[in-house]
Parts: sequence; structure tokens; C-alpha cells
Amino acid sequence: MLEPPDALPEGALRTVATVEALLLGAARTRPRLLYGVGATAWPLPGEASRRGYQVRAGLEDVLVLPDGTPAAGNAELVRAAVQLVSPVVARAIP
Repeated sequence: MLEPPDALPEGALRTVATVEALLLGAARTRPRLLYGVGATAWPLPGEASRRGYQVRAGLEDVLVLPDGTPAAGNAELVRAAVQLVSPVVARAIP
């Protein structure tokens, strides 16, 4: 599980790249989870999907939708995350 501590998306992505480089020699048999909190909550689901990591989204991590409007609840946040990763998943399916 990786939750980059950086509050800026660019810093969070640098942290992810560094950790991934450190794990390069490790077997990829274990699931890897990547998620952000607050400002990094919405940039990271697509990145996680591109890297083959699991994605997490919900009220514990963020209270607003990607456009900044308050979420009506957890289900709405999860739907927004699915929409973010769906294009990535769709491109990966032959």
C-alpha cells in the first residue's frame, strides 16, 4: 500500500516512481495499492491503473469530486474513481 505523503500531485508521482524503482527487483506477485488523499486523491487512480496497481477511493481520502463539488456520499466517489480508471482499463483490453 502506497499513500504518498506529498500534498502536490507532481510530488506524489515522483514518490511513486521512486518506490517503484526500489521495488523493480521484487516479484510482482503481490497486489499493490496506490491512492491519494486530498489534492492527490484524483490524480492517482489513473496512475495506479496504468501501473497495474489496485485503486482505492472513498470518504476517508477525499470529500469532493474531481471537479471540486462536494460528494453526496461514498458511492458517488467510487463511481467517479471508476470513471477515471475505465478509459485506462478499456485501452488495456485487446
